[in-house]
Amino acid sequence: FFSSSSLTGKSDASRWDSEQIQQLPECMKVCIRALHDITYEIAYDIGKDEDWHRVLPHLAKAWADFCKALLTEAKWDNTGHRPSLEEYLSNAWTSSSGPLIMSHAYYFVGHKKLEDVGDLLQSNKDLIYNVSIIIRLCNDLGTSTAERDRGDAPSSVVCYMREANVSEDVARDHIKVLINQAWKSINAHCFGNSDMPFLRPFIDVTVNAARVVHMLYQFGDGFGIQDGNIRQQILSTVIEPLALG
Repeated sequence: FFSSSSLTGKSDASRWDSEQIQQLPECMKVCIRALHDITYEIAYDIGKDEDWHRVLPHLAKAWADFCKALLTEAKWDNTGHRPSLEEYLSNAWTSSSGPLIMSHAYYFVGHKKLEDVGDLLQSNKDLIYNVSIIIRLCNDLGTSTAERDRGDAPSSVVCYMREANVSEDVARDHIKVLINQAWKSINAHCFGNSDMPFLRPFIDVTVNAARVVHMLYQFGDGFGIQDGNIRQQILSTVIEPLALG
């Protein structure tokens, strides 16, 4: 449809500026308009007439950061840049969609003190970061082989293989170590906030996002290939639960 070079230098869609958006390819205009409308709708549902304009900047920033991270990955792929694992992860935790999901989740678990949202998201940045890292790394473990065969942009597995000059199996083991480290940080954060019960719903939703993704990709690409083990797990949990008694 278009190359990353067709976007660079022409427009900054993160401004939500209708004139800027006109410079984008037609297929992207449709996406931006839909994103614009649904984000305004969500902001209004949260803030109503009085406060929707205070919610909107937080949601818009989350989408802008997410799209910028995706554009960075597109530039790497387009130019043949090979990021180190550290460079990859510094961008990938945002492109994982974790921060985007958590920015929206904050409002939907009862936190509507709009003056506190910036401080609370910042104070929980370590939690959001580690959940986002798990989302990205679990996804990479489940999809990296197929993506590499298709010639897609490199994953964390491929980045570490190149950087450390190791086999895919060794690289996968290293990624699993990083996932375990992220879980330890998440557990520490959860216990460390036991004196802030009003944050518990937000923390639970955030941690559950990591749990869901870990389950989805535990035996491969459970999101893109919806059969086999993941299908049976979902059926046994939601459709065919164990009978009691």
